[in-house]
Amino acid sequence: MMFSVIIPVHNSGSTIEDCLDSLICQTFKDFEVLLIANGCKDNSVDICQKYERADSRFKLFITDSCNGPSRPRNIGISLAVGEYVVFLDSDDYVEKDMLEELQKNFSNHDAVFFGYIVETDNSTEIIIPPEIRESDKHDITYILHTSNCFGFTCCKAYKTVCIKDRRFNEQISLFEDEIFTLDVLALCSSIGIINKPFYHYVKRFDSVSSRKIYNIVSLKDLAFDAWVRYFDGKYPKYLQEISDKYIDFCRFYFYENKLSVRLLYKQLLNSKMIKYSSGDSGFSKRVMSGWPYVLIDYIKWRLGPILKYLYIKPRR
Repeated sequence: MMFSVIIPVHNSGSTIEDCLDSLICQTFKDFEVLLIANGCKDNSVDICQKYERADSRFKLFITDSCNGPSRPRNIGISLAVGEYVVFLDSDDYVEKDMLEELQKNFSNHDAVFFGYIVETDNSTEIIIPPEIRESDKHDITYILHTSNCFGFTCCKAYKTVCIKDRRFNEQISLFEDEIFTLDVLALCSSIGIINKPFYHYVKRFDSVSSRKIYNIVSLKDLAFDAWVRYFDGKYPKYLQEISDKYIDFCRFYFYENKLSVRLLYKQLLNSKMIKYSSGDSGFSKRVMSGWPYVLIDYIKWRLGPILKYLYIKPRR
């Protein structure tokens, strides 16, 4: 078996057929599909059973838990017999040549990044991973800083041997993809890039990612800790850049969702990220300088659009 495609299934009756049909249409045929039903209350299981009866490559496993995709993905990893593993969500779908192109690129690599398309009701956005400039695995930080391809399981595939001893954190429902990716890449000797979008990520605004998360700092801290493990606590320059990026992410998350700025300050002050931060760049410096500087930063951010609107360029 060349590929194992792992799909958590939870109340996906309205989308799962499009997802599975995109696999049946694959130009590369040597694969299995592991459907891990996760506390389904709709007709998802019935639909999966229909595909299982029609095609021996589709295999359904049922669990009663419904605590997010991490547990069914972990079950899928333990069951996978393919040489390579791909993860797919049950409300998404893929291009028909995805597995064929992945198979070509795995000859020299342990993991492969590829592009994806974000689809909403009103728009589409194509995300493509950048070319890695060096063979050094440290260069994955370049992917992190230049594209939105790093923290998602859906836009990468792995040699099974690299993930068999790795698992998703079942205690969290945000950034678990990024943590898993880093823990796996630590075992990979080479990473390949395909500059094509194969995956269609259908974004629905009732998902976990669209809800307000009040402990976003502690969750991002877990992701940052995965980077510390990846670099084995070395390479402070890389870790400083990542910590500043993540701290800024938390800043804008709190600001845009109108969460407590004082809570943001307290959480960041106690985070691992701030301890690794350079302290001389942007918001990280303001956190280290104290609460008044964070408050002023927030006020300026809120007034920014108003001041920009009121500003009138002088005549020449």
